[in-house]
Amino acid sequence: MRMYADRDRLDDVEYCVGRMLKDGVSFSCDEDVEKVICCYFRREAYDRLDMFLECMKQHSCKLTKTAYDLLGAGYRRAGLLEKTNDVVSEMKRTGFV
Repeated sequence: MRMYADRDRLDDVEYCVGRMLKDGVSFSCDEDVEKVICCYFRREAYDRLDMFLECMKQHSCKLTKTAYDLLGAGYRRAGLLEKTNDVVSEMKRTGFV
């Protein structure tokens, strides 16, 4: 999956993540989640990123502070201020701010 994320092959990333979560396997390291998030931003696939994040929540996967920072910076760079505010609110709720 990391290789696909590094090469911006978003369809392959989503397929791998979907199979992994369906099989009950979590991400092996936080860096993998961060690479996936960056892939979504590079492809400007914000709706698909929202679906990925929702899927993560449904499978009780927790994001790190670094992942939240990436989300905030990416949304801010894309001009999605409402999403940026949502990330800040979520960080407050999880105790990162």
